[in-house]
Amino acid sequence: DHDDEENGGRVDGGKGGDDNDGGKENKEETIDRLHFAEYLFGPHNDAFRPEKVMFDRTLMDKPLSHYWINTSHNTYLTGDQLKSLSSVEMYAAALQRGCKCLEIDCWDSDSKTNNPMVYHGYTVTSKIPFHEIISCVKAYVDANPETLPIILSLENHCTHPFQKRMAQTLETTLGDALYIPKPGMLFLPSPVELVGKVLIKGKRPAEKEDDETITVESVDQTLPDGKENSSEPVLPKICPELARLTMFNGVKYRNFEQSNEMSCTDMHSFSELKVSKLTKDPANVPLWRKYNLDHLSRTYPAGGRVDSSNYNPIAAWSLGCQMVALNFQTDDSAMVLNDGRFRENGGCGYVLRPRSTFPMNEDRNSCKGRVMLRIRVLAAACLPKPNGDIAGEVIDPFVVVRVHDMIDSVKVDGSGSSPKTKVIKDLAGMSITGAKNSVVKDITDKSNVIKRSISHQVEILE
Repeated sequence: DHDDEENGGRVDGGKGGDDNDGGKENKEETIDRLHFAEYLFGPHNDAFRPEKVMFDRTLMDKPLSHYWINTSHNTYLTGDQLKSLSSVEMYAAALQRGCKCLEIDCWDSDSKTNNPMVYHGYTVTSKIPFHEIISCVKAYVDANPETLPIILSLENHCTHPFQKRMAQTLETTLGDALYIPKPGMLFLPSPVELVGKVLIKGKRPAEKEDDETITVESVDQTLPDGKENSSEPVLPKICPELARLTMFNGVKYRNFEQSNEMSCTDMHSFSELKVSKLTKDPANVPLWRKYNLDHLSRTYPAGGRVDSSNYNPIAAWSLGCQMVALNFQTDDSAMVLNDGRFRENGGCGYVLRPRSTFPMNEDRNSCKGRVMLRIRVLAAACLPKPNGDIAGEVIDPFVVVRVHDMIDSVKVDGSGSSPKTKVIKDLAGMSITGAKNSVVKDITDKSNVIKRSISHQVEILE
């Protein structure tokens, strides 16, 4: 900490300098207030740990199931789920934002060329050709040959002739960038083993004793009353040409005991409503984390979110779900959390999950204990007017601190309100500087109950 000393509009940086220096040393070690303010709000004073921003290749040698993967839902849409435009540009934007799992809803077209179209089924959203999306992905891989693997999540509603065209497009357009899995894989590869590769998530033909080929776990249709459609539409069987290219096989969830016996390339998708339902039983939490040790889980927004709003991703992340799919076209608080989560590790789209998301022995639970979060508000600028007013001055401003939990509207201090700094009385300007306001949060993690796993004790320091 440095003591602030006002001297000719300067802030002393620490060493005062000698009277015999001629002021040279003192000039080099002080900055004026404008530069100090620039430092406070600049990247060098970022709250994010600098070492976490850097890409660390040494962390990329674990199986894919050990990572959170930046994932988009209905990537093609520019707006709502019912009548908005579909655009290839949304795939380019998502990739540039660090997304590594893109969703493509494929349907037959009226064309005699058997070219599949991409749009949100049973709605009036516009349509775009499947091959244009694949060309966009290939262009990104060509421009970024060191990219970590990109996963294309195919929601396949096409008949066999169109599926064969999909397989042909994938092979001819992606070429060597397309990863073709080997049968009988026992362990998932690591991200570093798949640099520059594109993986396919979809369906493969089921074994004779299984009927999974005619089910789908991620179709999120909406009924007129806004409720989720519980009767899932039947999908056509997958043609061999497309099945051969499919790395991750979507399988309908029945129970985690059965799921843990599946192949490592079999995976589940869960709607946010299903996540909420499953986590009401605390016994499912360790079973789900055990499943996520060797398999992938994908979660996605409820069908009732026709406005393309997002759900709180923290609960799914805490369960170890790797692909928490969000509507990238909506810049809400969930996407802010997502951008913050995947800012880590150079924004590469893969973040190694912490130990708390893996199954643990009762005698060695790293989540137990207390974590103290201290926040000191040094300055604030561009403060909003009271009640959203445009004109007028900012009077008696304060800063509110919010902690994001697994519950959207968490009561962090028992009173139901978020903690805030002391009010600065009668401030007519647009900034606060030098205000020694602090917020302390004492966070206790009780990991055995997922919906109430974090309790907050909050104190505002004088």
